[in-house]
Order: sequence, then C-alpha cells, then structure tokens
Amino acid sequence: MDPIPQDAVPRTVRTFAELPERDPRAPMRRAVLNVLGHLAPILGRGTTVLARPRLQVLNLHHVFPDEEQGFRRLLEWLVATGHDLVAYGEGVERLRTGRLTRPSVAFTFDDGLRTCVRAAAVLEEFGTRGCFFLVTSMVGRTDPAEVARFCAERIHMPPTEFMDWDDVGALQARGHEFGSHTHTHPVVSDTEPDGVREELARSRDALLARCGGAEHFSWPYGRFRHFTPRAAAAVFEAGYATCASAERGAHVGPAPDRPEALCIRRDHAIAAWPLAHHRWFLGQAARRAAPEGNGWPEGWRVAGDPGP
Repeated sequence: MDPIPQDAVPRTVRTFAELPERDPRAPMRRAVLNVLGHLAPILGRGTTVLARPRLQVLNLHHVFPDEEQGFRRLLEWLVATGHDLVAYGEGVERLRTGRLTRPSVAFTFDDGLRTCVRAAAVLEEFGTRGCFFLVTSMVGRTDPAEVARFCAERIHMPPTEFMDWDDVGALQARGHEFGSHTHTHPVVSDTEPDGVREELARSRDALLARCGGAEHFSWPYGRFRHFTPRAAAAVFEAGYATCASAERGAHVGPAPDRPEALCIRRDHAIAAWPLAHHRWFLGQAARRAAPEGNGWPEGWRVAGDPGP
C-alpha cells in the first residue's frame, strides 16, 4: 500500500466539535432521543427502574475538552440518582459473587485515545476509576501518516492522538485498569483463527510487559456479528479473565459460574450527549436486564469448545 503523502495527512482533531457527522439521520435520532428521554419517567424508565440493583457498563471512546462538562454532568446525575460508581473489575466481581445490592455503573474506554487521560482525571473527582482497552500497536504512535491511516481504516474517525506508555503507567499508578482491544483492531470475525490468536497473544504480551497484568479484553466494533464462538474461546485460552462486547444491556445476578460463560454488555455513550439520551438508554437496559442476558448468544458454545 502506498504511503500517505505528508502534505495530504488530515489535521489532528482536538475537539468533539471537529468530528464530522457521518450519519445524515443523526439530527432526527437526537430529536427522538430528546423526547424519549424526557418521557422516560412516564414510560417506566424513570427513577424506579434506575434504582434496580445491576451492573451497567458505559463505554466511551473519547472525552475531548469540549466534552468534559457533559461528562462531569453525567457523573453528577448518576450519583444524584443513587448509582454507585465502581471500577470495571470491581463491578464484574460484584456480579460474579452476588454482591450487586445497588445500581452500579462502571466506565470503559476503547482504543486508547489520549483524550481519555483527562476523562480519567474527571472520574477520580468522583472517587472511581476507568478501564482503558488499548490497541497495543498504537500506544505511543505519533507519526502523522500512520495515525491518519489507522484512524481512517480501523476506527473511522479523523486522526487524533493516542496514549503513550508513560500515560498508561501514570494512570495505572492512580488505580485505573487496562485491557486489550487487540493488537491492530481488526474485524475479528473476518480474521483467520491463527490471526486471532496472534492478535490476542501480542496484545497480552505487551500489557503484561508494561502493566504487569492483562485480565480484561474487549473486541473491536463490539457487536456479535464482529466476533465468533471460536474467537471467544480463544480469549480465555489466551489467559484473559473477562470478555466484553459493545452490545447494549445491563447485568443482574446470578452470573454464570464459569468466567468464560459471562459476556459483558456495554452501553455505548458519548460524553457530549444531553442527559435525556443517557436517561433513555440506561432505563432501557435496566428494565430489560435478566440473568439470561449475562451469557453468549443462543447457540454459541464458548467454554471448552472451539465452536463452529
């Protein structure tokens, strides 16, 4: 593949306002969500359903400077509505051990973008910590053409800065968690089994060397159509203890006995959203949460079976 000429590299984005809106239906969707969010108490997604004991994982990709106010507002609202803000690993442990006695919310961040360093500081203001899923091949990458190509081809956004290992070390020292989002961010379902195993191993090796541990994994793009039962089994065979999707949902007990039988659901969120949007999605997940939603799709056999 020919290199991108330096004078053709797009400018690095540094604010949320600079991100292009790719979906022409987005304005209509926002209008509908505003209405639904304000109607949520009437439709049964109000304070009663939000008080349901559960684990809800909110997954973000970026918190640009012009999103920080919205992110802080979201955290304030969660606290005001009785949610317990927990670290991701602690939340999963509460689910597994039957200790979900309150509505609990954890925050994760995919891709390892540098804007999330500030997000970590905001979380600390509220006494909690985040889990950052890193694309390990991009940690510390600064070459403009390389970053532009990766962002365009793999995460479908303009070029933006990535964390380096100094950022990772500083956040880990302050209690934040790190996990794998693969080594190069492929579509796992389109990757040969040997390639999947290599992605898992290279990413985990990097995390073990730099962070001393690698318990958590989330797959790129996050929907079940982007994954396979064989890949899910490979995650646990590689030594990871948790596996997270980007399928919407929340978790209530009881959880499966075996770690490999649990598939974490995470609700996509954008810090700049109005509270009405968050209220709607959290209420939907809280209302629908059931123990059978803790596992893998029907027909998937993950533990001890390589799958189809």
